[in-house]
Amino acid sequence: MPLSQATRTHPWPLRLLCALCTLWAACDEPAPHTRAELTDLAETAHLNDTPDDTPDATPAPPPFDLDRLFAEDAPVWHFELRIDDADLTWLNANAAAEHYVPGDLRFQSWDFPDVGVRYKGAYGSLHGCLAPDGALLCSKLSIAINFGKYTKNQRFFGTKKLLLHGCQRDRTCLREPVSYALFNAAGITTARTAHATLAINDAPPMLYVLVEAIDADFLRHRFPDPTGNLYKEVWPDSLDPNRYLDGLKTNTETPKVDRFVAFAEVVLGSTPAGAHALDPWIQRPAMATYNALDQLIHNWDGIYKFYCHGQTCRNHNYFIYDDPRTQRFVVIPWDLDHTWNLPDADFARAWWDDAPDACAITPLPDFPAAGVRAPQCDPLLGTLMRGDWEDYRAALAQLLDGEDTRLEAVLTRLDGARARIRPHIAVDPSAPPLPQWDAATAQLRQIIRAQYGAAAAFLAE
Repeated sequence: MPLSQATRTHPWPLRLLCALCTLWAACDEPAPHTRAELTDLAETAHLNDTPDDTPDATPAPPPFDLDRLFAEDAPVWHFELRIDDADLTWLNANAAAEHYVPGDLRFQSWDFPDVGVRYKGAYGSLHGCLAPDGALLCSKLSIAINFGKYTKNQRFFGTKKLLLHGCQRDRTCLREPVSYALFNAAGITTARTAHATLAINDAPPMLYVLVEAIDADFLRHRFPDPTGNLYKEVWPDSLDPNRYLDGLKTNTETPKVDRFVAFAEVVLGSTPAGAHALDPWIQRPAMATYNALDQLIHNWDGIYKFYCHGQTCRNHNYFIYDDPRTQRFVVIPWDLDHTWNLPDADFARAWWDDAPDACAITPLPDFPAAGVRAPQCDPLLGTLMRGDWEDYRAALAQLLDGEDTRLEAVLTRLDGARARIRPHIAVDPSAPPLPQWDAATAQLRQIIRAQYGAAAAFLAE
C-alpha cells in the first residue's frame, strides 16, 4: 500500500464540478473539417561530477538543465517509470484520491529512485475520466512526479516536480504548448512546456505534454526575488484572510496574507474611472497584455470564467505571485488546454453590456444548481478592461505585430511541434487514429488563423 497523505481540500463541491466535466468534454469535440483544412497542413550513466581541485579551473557546465528541457525546439523526451505492481493497482483503483505511490524514474542516462507518483487533474481532466464507481474511463491520465516526496532533497535538475498532462481535453496535444509559449513570448511569466513519452513498467510509451510546475522552485528559476507568497486560484474578492490562507502555496510555516487582504480592499472599491488606484498593487500594462492574449487564444476556462454555486462565483486556472521586488501582484496563467477550442470574435465587446440583467447568474444547461456570471461584473477585471480599454487594444495590436507573437510565428511553432510529435502519435495506443489527429491539427490551425483575423478586424473598427 502507498504511504498515506491527508486528503486534499477542494474549494468546490465535488458533485457540481464533476457535472461540469461533462460540459467541458463536449466543448472540445472537433468541428467538421474540409479538404482545404486538411491540405492546409502542407504549408506547413547517473550524474556523477568529479570536482576539480585546481583553484583556477573553469567549472564544467551542468550536463542538463530546465532551459534545455523546455527549449522550444526540444526533442520529444523519453521517461521510463517503474512502479510496483501492487502500488500501480492501488493507484488505478484510487485515482481520485490523488495520493502518491513510490516509483523509480529513468531519464536519458540518469536514474531518480523513490519518486512520488500520482494522477492529477482534480475536477477537470481527472474526474471526467472516472466512472461513478471509480473505474478508469480514459486510457491515459495526467501524472505528477514528486522527486522529493520520499527522498527529501532529491531534485530533477533543480525542480521538485514534473507534470505530464495526458491531453484528455485536447485531441491534438498542441493547445497547451502553443498557448504557454505565446504567454512567455509576450512577457507574461508562466510555465514552459515540452513533449515527452512515458513508459510505465512494460506498457508501450504514451505521449504527454510535459509542463513546468508552478511552485517554490518555479519562483527561484523565474523571478529575481522568489521569497514572496504564491497563491493558487484565490482572487481579490473577499476581506476574509482565511480565503487567501487556503490558497497559499509558499511561506506556509509562517503565513501572512495581510497584503492580499489590503489588495482586495482596494479592488472591491475600484471603478473603471479610478483604475489608477490599482497601480500600487498590480502592473496594469502587463494585465492589458494578459487580457489581450487571453482573448486572442479564446481561453474560455481561465480567469474570465466565473462558475457559480448559489450566489458565490469564482474563477480558476491561475496562480498569483506577490512579488517582493516590485511590490505588485502578478497573475500567472495555468491549465491552458481549454484554448483555441472554437473561433471567438467577441474580443470583450460583450464586456460593455450594462443591461439590468448583465450580472445575473446564468444557469448552465441541465445543471440548474450551477451557473456562470459575466466577467465584467468582477471588480478587478471590469476595472482593468473598461478603465484600460485603449491599452488593451494597443496590447492586442502589439501581439499581432510582435516578432514572436504574430500569426506566422505561432504557425511555425505549431508546425514544428506537430512534426516532432506525429511519429509518436502514430504509435501511442492512447492517441486518436492518425487521420483523426491530422484532421484535429488542421482544425486547430484554422482556428488560430480565424482568431488572428478576428483580432485584426476588431482593431480596424
